[in-house]
Amino acid sequence: MARSGTYRASLVALLLCLTHALALNIARAKPDSPPITLPTAQNGWNLGTVETVKWLTDGYNVNGTGSIIFGFVQHNGSVDFWIDQPLAEGFPLADGIVNVRCPSNVPVNQRYVVALLPDVTNQSPPFLVIDGDNVDSTAPAIPPATLLTTGNVPSATVTRTSVVGTIPPPSSSAATSSASNSSTQAAPTSSDSQPTQTGSNTNSALYMGDGNAVIAAVLSLIAVVPGLLL
Repeated sequence: MARSGTYRASLVALLLCLTHALALNIARAKPDSPPITLPTAQNGWNLGTVETVKWLTDGYNVNGTGSIIFGFVQHNGSVDFWIDQPLAEGFPLADGIVNVRCPSNVPVNQRYVVALLPDVTNQSPPFLVIDGDNVDSTAPAIPPATLLTTGNVPSATVTRTSVVGTIPPPSSSAATSSASNSSTQAAPTSSDSQPTQTGSNTNSALYMGDGNAVIAAVLSLIAVVPGLLL
């Protein structure tokens, strides 16, 4: 009986743990949040360098704009975010990509994550921040209060405006040539529109009228001549 009671207690404890874990996963899992695909656990960011964050867009809620925030993973697995110091903000979620600068003053060889706001639970896998080839760092693992991210960050996207801006306007010589071709092509249209056939028909009618008058005069003369001869 004691063994059976112990078994039941263990089973109940296991079920409670599973229920708690499922509840946490359900709370963190938001199907409409675009999951982050970069960085991954295999990636390492270098201090002060430009890095890229990517996320999926198809089938997810990518309306509006987003922000990227940086987080320090504690030894117990909890994450402390610099919530008020985003690495990037105001970019369209539909882009699916944004460049950021890795802070230059955080402890290296420590685990970090990035989160894609507005959903702070939408986090990347933990990744390392390194200092180039300096693997053995003796710096204390104490995260700073303020992140240093100085330097320009190039855009990770090509906008429609920049693409359209690369199309050069037509040169003046090309415009002159185009105008010349237009006037040359317009000339035959102007001559074709003249009523040449109508004028020709009118002239023929005039010529026919003069012929009839001559014939009438000849007939009148023939009629008069016999009387004169008599």
